[in-house]
Amino acid sequence: MIGGRALVAVAGVCAVLAGAAGQASADSSVPYWKPGGEAVAGSAVSTEAPPLAAGSTYRDTIKNDVTKYYAVTLDAKSSAYLSVFALPPPGTKVEFPDDMRLILDDSAGNRCDSADVRFGTDSTGRPVGSYVQRTIEPNGRCQEAGQYNLLVSRGDSAGSDQRAWPLEIRYMPEPGLKTGAAQGPVVVNDSASPAPVTGTPQKAQGGVSPDTAVGVSTGVWEDAVRPGETRFYKVPVNWGQRVFLVADFANTETTKFGVVGQGVRVEAYNPARGLVGSGSATYMGDAASVRLGTVRVSYANRTSDDAAVAMMRFAGWYYFAVSVDQDVAGFITGSVPVRLAVEVQGTAISGPGYDGDAAKAGFGVTGTTGTSGTRGTVAASGGTGGGGGSADGTVGSQTVSAATGGPDSALRAVGFTALGTGTVLVLWLVVWAIAARRRQPTDAAW
Repeated sequence: MIGGRALVAVAGVCAVLAGAAGQASADSSVPYWKPGGEAVAGSAVSTEAPPLAAGSTYRDTIKNDVTKYYAVTLDAKSSAYLSVFALPPPGTKVEFPDDMRLILDDSAGNRCDSADVRFGTDSTGRPVGSYVQRTIEPNGRCQEAGQYNLLVSRGDSAGSDQRAWPLEIRYMPEPGLKTGAAQGPVVVNDSASPAPVTGTPQKAQGGVSPDTAVGVSTGVWEDAVRPGETRFYKVPVNWGQRVFLVADFANTETTKFGVVGQGVRVEAYNPARGLVGSGSATYMGDAASVRLGTVRVSYANRTSDDAAVAMMRFAGWYYFAVSVDQDVAGFITGSVPVRLAVEVQGTAISGPGYDGDAAKAGFGVTGTTGTSGTRGTVAASGGTGGGGGSADGTVGSQTVSAATGGPDSALRAVGFTALGTGTVLVLWLVVWAIAARRRQPTDAAW
């Protein structure tokens, strides 16, 4: 039987959940990612698609229930990665199925690759994106030189903010390998996640985008993230290395009872800005934690059927996006302190023999000299904004996704069709959490 206080708490949760269905109030002072690059207008007709040049960045907008076409010319020796990020400003209301789908087709309409970009069950927008690819490989699809089409589609939901989303589009070509160059082995998870790194924290103020991400390395880093804000950090990861991240979100002073089911979140992206994995946790003013781990970086990982492994195909800068949902502002004031424990494991090894300057194209670690700390070297200036590293989506009890088609895809499908059951579960968890609070006092932040 549920006691009186618990019933009051359940009523409060219902009010919070009902409030989450309304328009979130945006904080106009929260800094956010605004698209860069050359302005381009995607076409509704493939034969009129504007061309995208290799190594360039573009900006556009897209309304709900719209598909836009962009044209790319590919050769027969370089791999190509076309990343697209949707950038709804903080506080923008997003409701399923208002998401984004990316498709790469050849000129005859044959499918080369596709990716689904989703917000999860969040009710407010944040930067979300990934890439579609054409990889040069024996017996691969779409190996011929010629014109290809990038399709960007936005879903439709009457409950979402109907304004157009800004888009940032980047076309990154990767040089092929020299004739006879070895790819190396495909790498799978080779050990359990290590114990989190400990030590004296250093300050690291995250950027608003991958281009402005602050460089971090093995060590402990502190920052604070406001509701509605996403901050970016980047880690240099070389061939044969992998990276682990533990993000501990501190407890905060609450103004009233509240809970957001995916209130805090971490997403990992590779050097070409492909989504490697993500994790989230419920936030209700108490401490919460998200863990992400990776496989070792290997060129041959791209041939794996496991999406989390296949995304770990480059050496270079890997990006972590740390977000606090806008709805958390309904019951706290100020920011949520976050502590990031970063560990890059393994000795760097020689990479494959590229037939070209891969680092110049963004696939390599550059600009790693910076402020020297007690726990490693901080890439304080951030390098060039390109490059890659390693990361998969292994972790505890958080919701985890790995690129497209990962475990989160199936969970999301179930979650949206069983919303009533999920709501009851959330209520039960909140009641349990309140009971736990009564048994044990809350620790101070950190």
